[in-house]
Amino acid sequence: MKTRSGAAKQAIPYAIPHIPATRRPEMHYSMKRQFEWSGYKVHITETCDDDAAHLVTHVETCPAMQLDMTSTAGIHERLAARELLPAEHCVDSAYINARLLVGSRLDYGVALKEPVRGVASWQFHAGQGYDLSHFTIDWEGEQDICPQGKVSVSWRASRNTNGSPRIFAQFSRSDCTACAAWALCTVTKAARRHVYFHPRAEYDALNLARLRMRDPAWKERYHGCAGVEGTLSQGVRAVGMRRSRYIGLAETGLQQVCIAAGMNVSRIVNWLDGRPCAQTRVTPFSALAPVA
Repeated sequence: MKTRSGAAKQAIPYAIPHIPATRRPEMHYSMKRQFEWSGYKVHITETCDDDAAHLVTHVETCPAMQLDMTSTAGIHERLAARELLPAEHCVDSAYINARLLVGSRLDYGVALKEPVRGVASWQFHAGQGYDLSHFTIDWEGEQDICPQGKVSVSWRASRNTNGSPRIFAQFSRSDCTACAAWALCTVTKAARRHVYFHPRAEYDALNLARLRMRDPAWKERYHGCAGVEGTLSQGVRAVGMRRSRYIGLAETGLQQVCIAAGMNVSRIVNWLDGRPCAQTRVTPFSALAPVA
C-alpha cells in the first residue's frame, strides 16, 4: 500500500470574539510564505494506490507553528497501531530529513518518498569550488580527504542546534594556508577548512535520495504525491476544513476527524458507483492557453 500526506492551515474564525486570544493557549500565529494565520495545522494522510479508492487513513491536528517533519514519526506510529502502515509514504520536503529517511525504514519498514532539500553551500549554487561532495570520507579511519589530497587532523562527534548527531572534521592550518585552491574551498577568514556532515547511515541515505531525484522515472512516479493537494482542496472548499468551528486543539482535532470520515464515505460511494477521480482544477486563465 502507498500513502501520501499533506498539511492545511487552520485559522480560528473571527466570529468567536467572546474568548480573547490570551485565553486560547493552544492557538498560535504562524506564517508560510505569504500566508499568515492564527490557529492550528492539520496533517492528512491518505492511500494513493491506483487500483483502489483513495481513503484518509490518519488525521493529525497540531499547533500552527509546529514543523511538518516533527509529525512524520508520529504519523507512522499511529498507522502502525492500526495496522495501516504503507510500504511507501509520499511526502514533500517539509516532512523529511536524513534522520527520518533512516528511522522510518528501520523502525517501521516504511520507505519515505522524497524529494529532500537541496545542498545549501555557496559552491553548489555557484557551480564551482569544493563543497562536501568533493571530499572523500574514510568512515573506518575517521578521516576526511580534501580534493587536494590533504587529510583532516581531527574528527569528532557533534550535534546541531536541534540535537541531531553530526560529524565535525577539521583540516590542518598549515595545509590550508599554503593551499593554492584555498579560494575554491571557502570564503571565510578562518585559517583552515572544516566540514560538517551527517553520520554514515544518514549521509548515505540523503545522498542516495538526491541521486534518485535526478532520474526522470522517479519524477514521474512522484507526481502521484501531488494528489494530496486535491484532498486538501476538497476539505477546504467543500467542508470548510480551513476554519475551526470550536475552541481548543482537541475539539478542532475532532472536527477534522469527522470531516475526514465524511470524505471517506463520499469517496467509497463514488468508487462503488464507478465514478472516476476528478482531474486537477484548471483556472479560467490557464484554460485559454493553447494545448501543447
